[in-house]
Amino acid sequence: MSKAEIDWIEIVARISKILEETENLLSAEAIGFVQDYLFHDEYEIAFEGLCLELIEQDLLTTSNIGECLELAQELRLNEESVLKDDFWTRLTAHVVHQ
Repeated sequence: MSKAEIDWIEIVARISKILEETENLLSAEAIGFVQDYLFHDEYEIAFEGLCLELIEQDLLTTSNIGECLELAQELRLNEESVLKDDFWTRLTAHVVHQ
């Protein structure tokens, strides 16, 4: 799927759902980071930042890791990350520890 074929409205909804499900566990700064980048249509940055925060806080669970992996692949973060070069490695390593 090329970036032109991605349903960005659906992507935003899916990122927002993960954020809503975890926002009571995240700092105001982390929530603001994700919301700001979503607002500015920087979906890859918003999502990668959210995942990195979830990884750092050990908040990825069996209920959200599958969605995170799927979204990361749809956004091609498995091929090229935007914030951390080792993002995909860190995300997939977390699956092993589940």
